[in-house]
This record gives sequence, C-alpha cells and structure tokens, in this order.
Amino acid sequence: DPNNPPLIGARINERFKNIHSERAGFEMPRTTCRLCGECDIGCNYGSKNTLDFNYISAAIHQTTPADVRTLCEVRSFEPNREGTRRYRVEYLIHDPEKCGEPGYEAETKEVFCDHLILSAGTFGTQYLLSKNKQSFPGISKTLGSRYSVNGDLLSFVMKAIERKNGKTVPRRLDPSFGPVITSALRYGDTLDGEGEKGRGFYIEDGGHPNLISWATEISGLYGYLKRSVKFLKIILKYRIGFSRDADLGAEISGLIGEATSAMSSMPMLAMGRDIASGNLFLRDDKYLDCDWRIKESAGYYDRVRRAGKAIAQALGAEYSDNPSYRWNFKQVLTAHPIGGCAMGVDDKDGVVSGCGEVFGAKGLYVADGSVMPGPVGPNPSLTIAALSNRFAEHIIADHKGANHECTDGK
Repeated sequence: DPNNPPLIGARINERFKNIHSERAGFEMPRTTCRLCGECDIGCNYGSKNTLDFNYISAAIHQTTPADVRTLCEVRSFEPNREGTRRYRVEYLIHDPEKCGEPGYEAETKEVFCDHLILSAGTFGTQYLLSKNKQSFPGISKTLGSRYSVNGDLLSFVMKAIERKNGKTVPRRLDPSFGPVITSALRYGDTLDGEGEKGRGFYIEDGGHPNLISWATEISGLYGYLKRSVKFLKIILKYRIGFSRDADLGAEISGLIGEATSAMSSMPMLAMGRDIASGNLFLRDDKYLDCDWRIKESAGYYDRVRRAGKAIAQALGAEYSDNPSYRWNFKQVLTAHPIGGCAMGVDDKDGVVSGCGEVFGAKGLYVADGSVMPGPVGPNPSLTIAALSNRFAEHIIADHKGANHECTDGK
C-alpha cells in the first residue's frame, strides 16, 4: 500500500537516504556474497547487512558523532540520586593485553544518562535486569516469564539418493555452497482458519561452512580405519621401493574419499509457534537459568518431526534428530531465544510498554528479542529490527520533549 509503506522497507531506507545526503562517503566497504555457507558463523567478507555497516557506521559519522566504546562490560545501573541525569551506569573496561595476568583488575568507570537502552539480547538483558532488580522495586513481577525458543528444532537429512539413467546415485544437496538458508516451507496454523490443525511452523534448508563437511566426512571409526589402511599402503610402497612418484594429490584425495556423505546430507532448520512457557531467573544470584521444557510444546514438536521425516523420505534420505534431542531428554537447540521482558498493556501484563519503555522506570528501555511476548514464528530478526525502529522513534521524541504518546498493545 503506497499510502502506508512498510516500516523496514520505507522508513529505514528514508532515514539512511537522508544520512547519505548529509554525510556522503561514510559507508563501510561491501562485497558480493562468496556463496561459502559461512553466514551462520559470521560473514568474513562484508556481505551481510550487519549493524557495523549501517546504524553504527552512520552514527559515528554524524555531525555530532556517537561515542562507541568496545571491550566494555556493564555491571550495574540504577536511578541517579544526585544531579540531573536519570541513570548512573557502572562498567568495566577490559584490557586484552593484560587479561589473565595475576592480580589484573579491569578499570571501573561510570557514565550518566537520561535514556538507558538495554540491547544485550534475550539472555544478556534478562541477566542485567535481574542483577539490578533491587534498584527498580517497581519493575513488573512478570520479569523472566514468557520465555520461548521460537519453536526451533535442528534435524538432518542424511545420505539422500536419486535415480539417474537407471542407477541409484547420491543426490547433490551440497550445503556448503550458497547462503545458509535459500528456501522455506510453511506449514499452516490453526489461526489461519483454513482447516489447519496445530501450531504453525517453517522448515528451511540449512547450510554450513566447508569445514563442517570435512569434519563430517572424516569422522567415524569405520572411516578412520579405512583411511589408516590406505595411508599405510602408501607408506609401505615408498618404503619397499614400489613407488617413487612425488605427486601425491590423487593418493591424498583417496584418503579423504569422494565426500558423498557430506554432499548428500544437509541440516533442516525448523521454527514456529512453540508455547512460551519458560521462565528465566538467577540461580545463586550468579547464573542465569531457564526452566523451559519441551513437554508443554510436545504436540507442536511431534508435528515438526513428522514433517521433517516426510521431507527426508521425499529426498530418498534418512531423517536424523540432532544429538541433543536424541540423547539429552529431548532438549532442543535454539538460535532464537526470545521473551523474558515481554511487552504488555501494563506492568501486570508485561515488563515493557508497546514502545519498549520499562513500566515504572522513565527513560529505561529494552530493545531486543526479550520484549517478544511469544514466539514470532519465522526467523525473528526483521521483527526485532522493526520493533527497535519503533522504539527509537519514541525515544527520539521523548528526548526532544515532544508529545509522543505510546499506544500500548497496538
């Protein structure tokens, strides 16, 4: 709808267009995708649109540049009882050259501010708020609740095959070529109102770096013994004089094998609407703990696994759960932990308002996945980005003293 442009597609682009016109030439260098499958461990080539390429890069090139401090660790924050600023923040400055030396202590510093924004991720933000809760007696009692893993489940398609020219051959899936995720299948939700029954989810293909493929190919006792025998044969040929060829490329390649297992296997990434039944809390006032269990979402995960098995069957492959699910009492691995500081209508319903401001703490904001009151379903990064942009507009208006009312729950 041209009269109501989407938040990410229009407002953010418009904001950066203005920045470009004011401060041309600030952009960080970019490159095209190398199709190396390393997205999930961090792009080394500048192809992903991470914060250092947009917001941070823009902020430090403003007329009044942002002060970006690295190697700093926030320990405590509290309402400022003296002076005009609202909050006092204490943090440590770590020196990588001295860390680990006997008697080393990081330097302690403090900063004062009117607007304090916690964006330490679901676990980091929850930890900081829990550690400093005594300074905010009015904080919502719902702090730590509604934790969700966003329905994440990692599983594998193993040794897929297909028929070609009347022969059964390995199916080329090649997860180390291309981006980590290239496509997705959406499974309907009861809320769609189209006859679907159950909580909906997505299943996406997963990629990984070549290093994982190599590790997969050379793992296992049988493969190790087989390669050891081949290696001994090569050594014996040289020792007894049957071979004098110094070109060992073919022999070394033979030690590794044809890599058909790695080429014909791939991860499957599922995510969707699990039940946000978990709680995050401090144990012994030191460690962040979580009581989320799969039991409440068992029906959802049964449906996800059935879909995964059907996909594997269609590819002529074996279906395999990840080791954590298979051997560790059905524990899931999540890349999308969300909740704990959920948005709500008031402090009885959530920790922050619809604009990210902590109830009962003027000027204290949370802007990360912890504000989600439940699972997003798909990969949540754009949802988090859109909400953060919404919060930023409210913070800017508050800073300028504008009358910017936040309509909670809308």
